[in-house]
Amino acid sequence: MALTGLASTAGEFVLTVVVWTAGEVCVCGVVGAVAADLAPAGAQGR
Repeated sequence: MALTGLASTAGEFVLTVVVWTAGEVCVCGVVGAVAADLAPAGAQGR
């Protein structure tokens, strides 16, 4: 979110959205894998 404070043109704002999206894509994959590893065997995949 700090990048948004530095952006002043439309192109720079678009770039911040691309950075956020890439970060969310990376984090969501990891969070799902960690949750699946921590879940009991009978509760996985619900």
